[in-house]
Amino acid sequence: MPGWKAQWAVAPGERLGISIFPPRPFDWKQSFEFVYTLVHPGLRDRFFQEWSAYVDTALLWNSFWRCSWVPGSREPRYVPSDESELTRSIGLTKAAGMKAVCYMSPYFYCTHDPGPFVDELCRLRDKYGFDAVYFDGDQSQDWLEAYEVMRMTREAYPEGTVILHTTGQSYNGGPPLARPDLFIPAIDTYATATLRGEFVLGEGRDWQYPEYVSSQYRKANCIGIQKGDRWNIPQIEQDLINLLYNGRARGTAFWNPGPVTKNDFTDIYWPIQRQLKELWEAKGDEAEFYEKHYLPRANELIRPALK
Repeated sequence: MPGWKAQWAVAPGERLGISIFPPRPFDWKQSFEFVYTLVHPGLRDRFFQEWSAYVDTALLWNSFWRCSWVPGSREPRYVPSDESELTRSIGLTKAAGMKAVCYMSPYFYCTHDPGPFVDELCRLRDKYGFDAVYFDGDQSQDWLEAYEVMRMTREAYPEGTVILHTTGQSYNGGPPLARPDLFIPAIDTYATATLRGEFVLGEGRDWQYPEYVSSQYRKANCIGIQKGDRWNIPQIEQDLINLLYNGRARGTAFWNPGPVTKNDFTDIYWPIQRQLKELWEAKGDEAEFYEKHYLPRANELIRPALK
């Protein structure tokens, strides 16, 4: 209630963590513009330009690096598998008007000390000109280390894209973050987008995980993307259901190298998202836009496509 006060005594060396919920406003404009896809070494030049009609962010996957994600790897530096191919792909990505994303992993890095990891992140940014970074896992057993890495990363990329993949699994060590049903919005909110749902068993269209976890709207209020590799419905249905809860989709339709052809993403998902974007442009300033306008219209557009 207005005027409330709180008092907390902090001893030397202790920290007090304070957060509001949700921790920041939802960025509607960014949510309609951000779509990422994967790039592997050797991709033909023309595909970068063709994909850019639907995708604004290209994630250069771990195959560009040597031992970048191997558990227990002791390499403090990310070494390119082929530096000329790395620079070629970054150049083509930017020439097509897309952001180039560097694959990294705080979880698999040789130390969980946030300082050396972020130093390496900055080195790669400055040397190769990356616009953004993707984290394949964070320090799932120490939420404070995970928080420090995300906050320091946001300082390194104040206006850049930060994609965080942390589903949380028991084989990653258990609580607090290595569980698929637990997450900390105060950490996630430093990301542009989170990817959740890896190896999480989902059953049918009424599975509640996308609504309460992966969509992120009114939780961390970053962009929430569903990875439904164990969800027993087609990819297009997963993407549409997540869109209903104000989550978004990845450009998985472009992961197999080849020209842009008709597919579920371009023919079904993309037109629906465009219509929802137009709705936001027309009525997004109104109070309770999601309840009054977005959700009813999303239901009208999405429910028939799920039949």
